[in-house]
Amino acid sequence: MNLSEIAIKRPVFIICLVLLMLILGYSAMKKMPVDQFPDVTFPIVSVVIQYPGASPSDMEKQVSKIVEDALSSLPGLDAMTSNNYDSQAVVVLKFRLGADIKDLEQQIRNRVGNLRAKLPLDSKEPVIRRFDPADQPVMRLAVNSPLDEGALFDIVDEKIKPMIDRIVDVGQVNLIGGRKTEIQVLVDRKKLQERRLSMLQVAKRIEETSKDIPIGRIEDSKSETVLRTSGEFANLEDLKNVSVNFLGSDRSVKLTEIAQVKTSLEEQRRKSFLNGRPAIFLDVFKQSGANTVAVADRVAAAVLNINGVLKEQKINAEISMVRDGAIPIRLNVMDVRESITFGIILCVIVVFFFLGSARSTFITGMALPNSLLGGFILMAAFGFTINIMTLLALSLAVGLLIDDAIVVRENIFRHLEMGKTPIEAALVGTKEVTLAVIATTLVVIAVFGPVSFVPGMVGQFFKQFGLTVVFTMIISLFDALTVAPMLSAYLATPKELHKSSDKGILAAFDRLQTGLENLYEKTLRWTLGIGKSSC
Repeated sequence: MNLSEIAIKRPVFIICLVLLMLILGYSAMKKMPVDQFPDVTFPIVSVVIQYPGASPSDMEKQVSKIVEDALSSLPGLDAMTSNNYDSQAVVVLKFRLGADIKDLEQQIRNRVGNLRAKLPLDSKEPVIRRFDPADQPVMRLAVNSPLDEGALFDIVDEKIKPMIDRIVDVGQVNLIGGRKTEIQVLVDRKKLQERRLSMLQVAKRIEETSKDIPIGRIEDSKSETVLRTSGEFANLEDLKNVSVNFLGSDRSVKLTEIAQVKTSLEEQRRKSFLNGRPAIFLDVFKQSGANTVAVADRVAAAVLNINGVLKEQKINAEISMVRDGAIPIRLNVMDVRESITFGIILCVIVVFFFLGSARSTFITGMALPNSLLGGFILMAAFGFTINIMTLLALSLAVGLLIDDAIVVRENIFRHLEMGKTPIEAALVGTKEVTLAVIATTLVVIAVFGPVSFVPGMVGQFFKQFGLTVVFTMIISLFDALTVAPMLSAYLATPKELHKSSDKGILAAFDRLQTGLENLYEKTLRWTLGIGKSSC
């Protein structure tokens, strides 16, 4: 018993299977992430090391050269470059396509971790990151306020940024612009020389004094007491009264005697403006694999909530949206969805005119929702996203999905005209064209399937395109061999063979077809007649 016989003899089973496929497909379509392009992995890893105060030549000798020597023997390494700047070195490693970038990243972390003792003591912890084209800010927000720069930075850093960090699927929020408040210790060099002190001594003394240090615990039979020294500065006066040295043996030298201690703003290295007014920008990044459009919608809703909270707390600041990275995604997805919708409508109209029956159009048209929604199940199982490439594949496949069902339906209709019952016509008609339908589907798969395995960076973009066409064509073949014969067996009636063609748009189209056939026949006879006379 083949697939079509099972469908005809067990229609309830096929109907339940198709309904389940439609429900799962719709659910998968709603839950799939929406992005502009497929999730493509570039085999590039960067190592960033900061060494405050070092010149580019020092960064090259003391940092970059050591890191390059340790990483040059990594397997699959294609190229390695280093860029040395003031206080920062960036080493970029490019690997061959197909390399396991996650494993290589871990190897890089292990090797750089082993180098920590060879790097300068004052250098900061290396930052190792993979290059990801999707690792771009989803949104950029701006905060405007007439408040002091330091107060505004504190509001953004302590109130606004944590509220955005807590949004679902938000991975990181970076602040751009603004100046934070800092305590400056302006040391007088002459006073240092008079007291025979060095800057290193002063800095070390301030660092040692400002720590909370645990000193142990006291235990008895009933309780335990933990002791610690509280050295962290509570206010500016505590810092001014720090003893940096003892002059002779009886008098300590206070910090305020050799330096001026004041509260100020950090040195400004970057300025940011919005509509000509100073502002602080916040770049919002999504977590890996999260839905870009959904994250953007949540952030947009949070912006309204944050503005309401600022008003309630009487804070003269306002947060606004500067750039929404989901807008081009929405527009592209909407444009392709519109093309798919028009394609489906035109496809159904063309089928209706040529088959000349609403019932036959319905039977063949069922291949469209079945194949499209069924394809989403396989797409979700393979971890695809709804992006330009997958939607283009669906729009291209719309015209191909209904072909198999039309072939099956037309052959079944031919057997109905020969006098067979609907069930007999469905069984015999489907059996006759099964191999032809399978061959047609395999031809399309043979064209688009290899596109998914194109090597290189281009192949990573077209992988989801080719496989999406293959998935939908497989479902359309299943529909042609099950749903189409099953519906033809139980929905077809002898009345279909005796349609009235005197009136209506179908009759007009039938007359147009007949006229075109007659014209073609006359032209062919005239052409053959000329050929005979010339002989």
